[in-house]
Amino acid sequence: MKSIIVVSLLFSISLAQAGKTGETETVVRKSGVALEQEAINKVEPAFPPIAKAARASGAVKVEVTIDEAGKVVSARAVSGHPLLRDSAIAAARQWKFKPAMISGKTAKVVGVLTFNFALDDGKKPATGEARSNLDPSQAHIDRGTALLDSNRFDEAIAEFHEATRIKPDSHFARYKLGVAYIKAGRYSEGESTCEGALTNSREKQLDDIDLSNLLTCAGLSKAYLGKYDDSIKAFKQVADMNPAQYDIRIFLALVLRRKGDDETALAALKESVALKQTSHAYFLLGEIYLERNSLKEAVDSYRKCIELEDGPFMAPASYGLGRAYLRLGDKRSAMNEYHELKKINNPLLAEQLLREINK
Repeated sequence: MKSIIVVSLLFSISLAQAGKTGETETVVRKSGVALEQEAINKVEPAFPPIAKAARASGAVKVEVTIDEAGKVVSARAVSGHPLLRDSAIAAARQWKFKPAMISGKTAKVVGVLTFNFALDDGKKPATGEARSNLDPSQAHIDRGTALLDSNRFDEAIAEFHEATRIKPDSHFARYKLGVAYIKAGRYSEGESTCEGALTNSREKQLDDIDLSNLLTCAGLSKAYLGKYDDSIKAFKQVADMNPAQYDIRIFLALVLRRKGDDETALAALKESVALKQTSHAYFLLGEIYLERNSLKEAVDSYRKCIELEDGPFMAPASYGLGRAYLRLGDKRSAMNEYHELKKINNPLLAEQLLREINK
C-alpha cells in the first residue's frame, strides 16, 4: 500500500522540479480528453494481485510530462487508491503521443491520464451520483479528496468531518480526515482522529487495509509530534502485516534516523529496496553511508538513485555523489557532478559543491 500521504511525507526533502538550461522551453497543459485523442500508443495497467485481495478499485489519475518527441518523461499519481498507483504510473510511462506543435515548434505537454480499475466480480462499480446515493457519506469523501489534492486543507477537513458525521463507523473517512489534518500541519488532531478510530473499533472488526491506513496515519502524526518510539511501533506493525509494503520501511527509516538509530534505519532501507528499488530509499542509503564514511557504498547508492530518479531527488543525489567523490580524492568526478547540477539548473547546490571542491 503506497500511502496517500507520501507526497507530504515527514522529513521528505521539499525541492522544486529541476528545469533545463538553455533556450526557454514551451510547455502546454492539455486535458485528459485531448491527451487520449493524441495518443499513438496506449498501455492498460495490470491489476496488482495485492490490490484485488484488498478489494481496491476505482480511478487513478496520473500527471504526465511529455517531451517534444511525444515520449512520457515523467509520471506521478495525483489521486487514486494507494495499491493501484504504481501500476497506473508504470502504464502511463509507456504511452506515446503525437508531438505537440505550438507556432510551428514542438512543445512539451503536461496533462493528466485517468486509469480505471474495476473488480471483475460481476458487479459494476457505482460511480458519481449513483455511488453517493448508495453511500451518502461518499460524496463528501470525494469532494474532500479533490480539495485535499488541491491543498485546500480546511475545506477538505470540513468535508471529511461531514462524512464521519453521516457515517461514524467509516474507518476510511476517519483515515482521510487524519491525512487532511497531517497535511494541514495539525498533527495532534491527526493523531487523535486515527487513534480514535483504532481504539473505538471494538464493535466492528477492522479489515487489514483499514488497520494499515489508520496505523500509518497515527505513525506519521506521532513522528511529526516527536513521539518516535510510538511512531516506530506503529510502522513496524504495518510492516509485519504487509511484508511486501516497501514504502512503510522508508517511513520507518526516516523516524529511526530522527531518533539517531542509523543502523536499524539502514536495515529497513535495505529491506525496502529488496522489495522495490526506489530513488527515495537509495537517496537515504547514500546519506547514511556518506555520514558513516562508507564511501563506495555511498557512491553506489547515489548512482542508483540518479538512475531511477527524474524528480526531486536528482539534484541532492548528485550533490551527495560529488561529496563522496571528493572524500575519495576524485576531484574530476566531483567536478562532473558540479556540471550535472549546473545542467539541471540547481545553482545553489552547484555552487555549494564547487566551494567544497575548491577548499
